[in-house]
Amino acid sequence: EKVSLLLDKSGVIGNPYIIAARGVTWGLLTAAIVLPVALPLGLFVSPVFLLLCIAPVGSFFYFELKLRDKASERRDGVERELPFFMILVNVLGSAGVHLYDIFDGVIVARLFSHIRSEALLIRRDVEVFGKNPIESFERLASTHPSRKFSAFLHGYSAKVRSGGDIPTY
Repeated sequence: EKVSLLLDKSGVIGNPYIIAARGVTWGLLTAAIVLPVALPLGLFVSPVFLLLCIAPVGSFFYFELKLRDKASERRDGVERELPFFMILVNVLGSAGVHLYDIFDGVIVARLFSHIRSEALLIRRDVEVFGKNPIESFERLASTHPSRKFSAFLHGYSAKVRSGGDIPTY
């Protein structure tokens, strides 16, 4: 479950069981290689070699750290582009363009690279999985690492579902 949540937050598409199995496999493989060498060297040559015994733990957690790093990159990238994207949404929204169409335009225009990745996920949910755009916004917001982007999508979805005035949002 932890790996599945990290996959959602990082935006990486993959099977959580396979990723967890890779971590365990690499950890065991590293232990099988390093420990028989590090223990005798640490006991008979120098205690510094005992530090090599930490390597299996590092290789075990490597995949989790990699996913956490991807999630952090995703959050930072979206938050860097978000103020400019919000200006675009404000201008086009006041002209009557729906948010889904704005995300579609970002895909075509290739203006914002990180927002474009999020827009591709929204498009996939709508066109491949058959969700409506509001459900797609809510799903993306519920797993996104950026609280600002999540708050924007949740707010927009709530405004649409309650029948509020979208251009003023």
